[in-house]
Amino acid sequence: MKHAFILILVLVAPSLSAAVVKPPAQIHTRGIPAIPAKLAEQVNPYLEVRAVHFQDWHPVKKHMLLTQRPKGGQVSQLHVVEKAGGDLRQLTRGKEPVRSAKYQPMNGRSLIFNRDEGGSERYQVFHFDLTTSKTTRLTDGKNRHTGARWSPDGKRVVYFSPKRNGRDNDLYVVDPTKPGSERLLAKLPGGGWWLEDWSSDGELMILLEYISITNTRLHIVDANTGERSLFTPELSEEVSYRNARFGLQRHAIYYTCDEDSDFQHVIRLDFKSGERKHFLDEIKWDVEAFELSPNGQTMTVVHNEGGASRLRFMDVSTGKPRAQQAFHSALPTGVIRKIQWHQSGSEFVYDFEWALSPGEIKMIRLGQKGETLWAASDTGQLNLNKISIPRREEMHSIDNVEFDTWVYPPGSRINGKFKPKYSLRGIPVIILFHGGPESQFRPRFMGRYNYLMSEERIALLCPNVRGSRGYGKRHLKADNGMDRSRVMLDVQRLRNAIGADSYFDAERIAVMGSSYGGFM
Repeated sequence: MKHAFILILVLVAPSLSAAVVKPPAQIHTRGIPAIPAKLAEQVNPYLEVRAVHFQDWHPVKKHMLLTQRPKGGQVSQLHVVEKAGGDLRQLTRGKEPVRSAKYQPMNGRSLIFNRDEGGSERYQVFHFDLTTSKTTRLTDGKNRHTGARWSPDGKRVVYFSPKRNGRDNDLYVVDPTKPGSERLLAKLPGGGWWLEDWSSDGELMILLEYISITNTRLHIVDANTGERSLFTPELSEEVSYRNARFGLQRHAIYYTCDEDSDFQHVIRLDFKSGERKHFLDEIKWDVEAFELSPNGQTMTVVHNEGGASRLRFMDVSTGKPRAQQAFHSALPTGVIRKIQWHQSGSEFVYDFEWALSPGEIKMIRLGQKGETLWAASDTGQLNLNKISIPRREEMHSIDNVEFDTWVYPPGSRINGKFKPKYSLRGIPVIILFHGGPESQFRPRFMGRYNYLMSEERIALLCPNVRGSRGYGKRHLKADNGMDRSRVMLDVQRLRNAIGADSYFDAERIAVMGSSYGGFM
């Protein structure tokens, strides 16, 4: 049995009027000392950040659909921004957060979104009429519903639910203008299903079947009858297929896989000739996302390079980089969360998170240099000059397995450049192990953890030990089965590296993590 030892950092930001403050009524404490009002005041800016997340482009207008926690609110709600840098207009309200949303794809006069109650993860799908602001629940209010998606003509909505037997995540379809019209479209074995794409003529879907992180399959499904056929080959070795998209007029399918490779790369399968064309094979990092422009001529590709995202633009016919490429090779170290083309075909948006921001929505117009910031997260009173900028350190364990660690030192920005703080005694260290075990620590905005670096002047070290994703399937499988104990060699290497570096205080090291990170 694995025991999870979890260090929990509780930061409370209640009323600051008294000399001491009490935790919220929902939190019961025992033996916890009183919280000085001064400490609560110091912590407060780290809790008041309001992240913005891109959800969708309007299909006709140049409007964007976003989620953000409103000022004074507790949970994320839907908003619309109608121009770059414009004010966000709130659409939804209530005590429960909106998780995701999509416009009706033909006219954008309505949208669908999902949310649960009290963090139950029993997600329900809702239809929102933008003309009347009327919200209608399309699902039963009891079971879990995921992966909601419009049909290309905007007349149907599909989603997955295990409601039939509590085990298999079947595919359901409903007419959003007729609540109660839901019907079972396809019975699907197992729980790991996702809709990758729906052909533009509305006739076919591509479903992904998730068996394990190293073993997935793609299926073609008739969108009218639910009939399903396996698209990917049955192989003796495990292969992970992902990110499937129909080409124009269904002449081809694009997808990523690690077949005959250690990394996920893009393949185009031509239905007429049977030719399998590989793109960007020379890049030895995983492709984690790609999207085709509406005219099928340009592909945007996001690579996961040691945890950081790299955005590339490629000419589909030649496989060569487009002129846009040079500008966007200089992205700061961070993570692209979502990419999408506007239906007009000339504008492209990406949602970017990095050390100084939990979300920036930027637009690129093909053929023009630069980019336009449409919306940015509200960092409130947070002093961004004190926020740590991470660096990536590569290490080799005693058995020669390579892994990396993202290091967040305390410090400050001077003239736009981050400079770490030093101490004669050395900087104390917290090691944060990620969960999974097949997750990956990535250089994102660190939220309330920023308090540790900025105020307590502690260095945060976030390792991607063997078994972490993002470094190829050999690294991903390196801790399987009887090899699990060898992860401790990576922990030993990290501990030794801290002891050998005079920047750190090797006598003051704390360790934290949750789930698999707690086990570590």
